[in-house]
Amino acid sequence: MVNNSQLPQARLQALHTLDGLGALTESVLLKGLRGPRRAGSRTRCGTVRTVGSPGKISDTAWSRVAALSADPSVRVRYQLALAVGEIERPEKAKVLADVLQRDITSQWVQGAVLSSVNRGASDLLISLASDSRWRNDSAGQAFLNELALTIGMKGQLDEVEQALNLVHNSRLDQQTVFTLLSATG
Repeated sequence: MVNNSQLPQARLQALHTLDGLGALTESVLLKGLRGPRRAGSRTRCGTVRTVGSPGKISDTAWSRVAALSADPSVRVRYQLALAVGEIERPEKAKVLADVLQRDITSQWVQGAVLSSVNRGASDLLISLASDSRWRNDSAGQAFLNELALTIGMKGQLDEVEQALNLVHNSRLDQQTVFTLLSATG
């Protein structure tokens, strides 16, 4: 079905069935991710959902997944932000930053990104805070505050230390610094 069906919904159903059975191989997933753009955002969104299995993925699969940060559909980018949280890749902060770049005003996308930074939240903070567009934009600044609060509340000392080093070595606005310091106690 994944290889031969002309119906995007049938290919998607086959991907979900294989995923549910624990039989979804990377080669089949890559075929699903390669599906036609005309398949519709719901179908692409559903395909991205199958990527969210915890663990590591190959460089090839990662590059296909990461490219979806430029998908024209906010639904696909939102689902990507959720799925990336389950993948163990050091580059996931960049993908999340790319998604946010397009959708910073979307509370749904912001929430998806915050839920996906179990590890690497400080990498995302450093990436975003080093860009003056984020520091100078009210929506960007509000997100930096939320991200700093998330880092502090998780209490992962290595993440907090990285964030505090950023504060020490940069000119973040006082509210972001206060949020980070108050969250870490």
